[in-house]
Amino acid sequence: MRASHVIKGAASNLMCQQLRMAAMQLEKTASAAHEIAGGSDKDKADKSSEDKKEIELKQKEYAEIVTEKYEVLKKAVDNYHAYLNSINV
Repeated sequence: MRASHVIKGAASNLMCQQLRMAAMQLEKTASAAHEIAGGSDKDKADKSSEDKKEIELKQKEYAEIVTEKYEVLKKAVDNYHAYLNSINV
């Protein structure tokens, strides 16, 4: 989450919209995944087995989404590097 936040800020400063949007989407998705996984051990112990299974499914779904967003971010970084190379920077 932290790295995507830093990339988002740097991309904003460089006015690189694709990179900023990709970092923002990754940051939001990772934050949501973190919230689902959160909770104290006591909170987790108090949950029923059905609740635990539902949380596990959501975590798997978010893990897939985070992976997808990460791939989009990598592509945006590659595009930014290609742009820099095209202008000899």
